[in-house]
Amino acid sequence: MDSSPLISVIIPCYNAEKYVCESIQSVLNQSYQNFEIICVDDGSTDNTRVEIEKFLGDERIKLVDSPSKGGNPARNYGLKLAKGDVIQFLDADDILLPHKFELQLSVFTDDVDLVVSDFEIMDEDLKTTQFKSNLCSIEQNFLETAITKIIITNNPLYRKEIVQKIGGYEPNLKKAQDWDFHIRLALSGARPAFVEGITFKNRNVKDSVSDDWVDVSIIQCKILLDNQTEIASHKACNTPINGFISQMHYNCMVHAYPDNQSIPEVMFDSFSFWKSRSFPITRLKKGIIAICGLHFMLKMDRKRLKKSSS
Repeated sequence: MDSSPLISVIIPCYNAEKYVCESIQSVLNQSYQNFEIICVDDGSTDNTRVEIEKFLGDERIKLVDSPSKGGNPARNYGLKLAKGDVIQFLDADDILLPHKFELQLSVFTDDVDLVVSDFEIMDEDLKTTQFKSNLCSIEQNFLETAITKIIITNNPLYRKEIVQKIGGYEPNLKKAQDWDFHIRLALSGARPAFVEGITFKNRNVKDSVSDDWVDVSIIQCKILLDNQTEIASHKACNTPINGFISQMHYNCMVHAYPDNQSIPEVMFDSFSFWKSRSFPITRLKKGIIAICGLHFMLKMDRKRLKKSSS
């Protein structure tokens, strides 16, 4: 890796007039200054373009129109235009901290394809931390970290060729796209590195496309089904991964489907596959399932859920 590589910052923008200036400015404030910014407008109907145009006097900043609708096609279009060997994806309502590029580049060697750091999810005003996580486990088992934790869009710096190798983001996904993206990166053999420290602020905007966790969990189960063979046969696939996936399927069947008859057969089959490898439930539940069957246990958990929410 060049000691001072060009970083291409790709910002998909859709009706982001409220925050996009702050997002762009956070890149301009970086202690490492060898970058370009590609703002990809995804058909905004507000003043997003007007706000971005305020920065176009800086030759490092470009504003282009996405040829397709959606955040993922916008990211992929920005990737096609990127001149840098290193990629930074950045959502238009989030910000990078000034040391991000410098810190993550410090461990970006020829043997590394992406670098991640710690992260925190904050409220819409970026004043209160709602969730914080450490991703140091990624160096021990990338696949386990990608499946069982959250690697947010803004977190890593990526080697461009590894992102191109997997075809970028899945264009048809509107939810769980980061989860899908990093699972595919792990399966591709991408080599991760971790450096300690918070390097960005993720804004938890109300009514965002990822708000509904039930819908997200259904999509996640479909993603797992698409990658089932590769995940199950991967050398890094272990008991925590198997258990996490079987539990995810079970939770999805409890929350997303009102009765046993509505569960798609493919969902039940996928759950049965992962359950046979590992299913981390209590002895009591195992006994109930053994005696009364899985459908009975699902009914019991739905009733318990309904009672607790009433």
